Amino acid sequence: MFAAGLPVRSANALIEGPDELAGLISAVLLTDSGSYVRHDSMFTTSVPRFTDPLAGETDAVTLLFTVLNAPAEDATREFRLTLSDLDRAAGATARGSVALRDFSGFSVSDIVVAPETMPVGWQRGDASIAFAPLATYRPGETVQLYYEVYGLAADAAYETEIELVPPSDGVADRMLDLLGRDRAVRFRFEGRADPPHPIHGQQQNRTIAMQDVHPGIWTLRVRVTDVASGRSTQRETAIEIAGES
Repeated sequence: MFAAGLPVRSANALIEGPDELAGLISAVLLTDSGSYVRHDSMFTTSVPRFTDPLAGETDAVTLLFTVLNAPAEDATREFRLTLSDLDRAAGATARGSVALRDFSGFSVSDIVVAPETMPVGWQRGDASIAFAPLATYRPGETVQLYYEVYGLAADAAYETEIELVPPSDGVADRMLDLLGRDRAVRFRFEGRADPPHPIHGQQQNRTIAMQDVHPGIWTLRVRVTDVASGRSTQRETAIEIAGES
């Protein structure tokens, strides 16, 4: 399953009210055998961005999301999003590609990151999830993470490490990396697995404070270890830290 979004600002002329959104967007995932699935659900979310980080000025981009079920496979597939008015007289089409993964073994899903104050935009299994794919964050801000862990039996002991790895933008940073200086910020958790959701596995919600970070594009990495077997699996994403106001 994956989510794709379009900025609503580019389609303001097509949208008159929220009750009309359900008829406006469709999505198709393309496979070897042709079109796979149209959209399963849809929602909108408003994402905060710092237009002037030093002045603390913010703006918001409203995204129209659609969520698709996808086959469990390690492959890159193309998708197509179509947005139109209710009469299908005007519209636009966007294309892209998505890397699908087979999560049938011990694995971690992609990571969803959002501000702690972000409204919930989607219900998935037993979890309520906020989406903010274009958001930027400031040092000290608290963010919420959502991800799923597959292949853990109920009551299995496991450890989670969340890393914030800084960018290597300057010569000094690269020298520290070459010397083996660890500049990452880490958070560690221990626990025992709940009975897994039949589809979504262990649904994990975490909150972390963006302390000891500076502006730049950081790597956020989640690593989960099964204590009994010693196996580890991880996933990472990029997160942008803006300047302090």
